[in-house]
Amino acid sequence: MEFKQIISEIEKLQDEIDKKFGRESTKLFFFVDLIEEVGELAEVVRAKEFYKKEPKEHLEAEIVDIFYDLIGIARKYNVDIEKAIQERIEELKNRFL
Repeated sequence: MEFKQIISEIEKLQDEIDKKFGRESTKLFFFVDLIEEVGELAEVVRAKEFYKKEPKEHLEAEIVDIFYDLIGIARKYNVDIEKAIQERIEELKNRFL
């Protein structure tokens, strides 16, 4: 699946979830949820790195949850995430390579 398709699928899912719960996820909703998900990712990494045990959540799931919220934030602020990523990659290449 191409990146644009992935973004489109996530946006469609966000709309469907909002419809199911009779709400509209706001900028603040996605931001607060992002912070929560980053905390959950921290717990996974801590379990793996400091305690050498398998966490209850999977690393992949937490990363995708963060990506889901980032897409929501980008969408609410009218950021073309694909374009922004491509531009940032070029900036980082120019800066570090």
